[in-house]
Amino acid sequence: MVENKSSDQTAFEIYRSTTVGTTLQETLDEMLEGGQITPGLRSKILEQFDKSAAAVMEQQVLDEHKFKARKLASYRFSDDVWTLRFKDVNFQMQDKEVQADKVLVIACSDNQAKRSRSRRFSLQ
Repeated sequence: MVENKSSDQTAFEIYRSTTVGTTLQETLDEMLEGGQITPGLRSKILEQFDKSAAAVMEQQVLDEHKFKARKLASYRFSDDVWTLRFKDVNFQMQDKEVQADKVLVIACSDNQAKRSRSRRFSLQ
């Protein structure tokens, strides 16, 4: 099923693909199937999760990090959201370096981030 979503929803919903977001959705689906919650309550809980995750990222994630990748494997721009996949990535954080084989970056445009009050990017 394809839903027609506004850009604000798209920016918030990037946090649903995190481990916490996925686990929450699976739990809510089980509760829905067991008759413990209604579809409307499931939607309200997910909307609150989206807003809370964006607020936490904005208020509590203050560190800036640099990264350098050997290769940009793929990219996509849809609904004011960039999705970038990098290979062989080296992160430089305050006092250490971390390497990763693959990194997915989801980035919202400045206007989109301001409307949704989310961070400019999220690393997964």
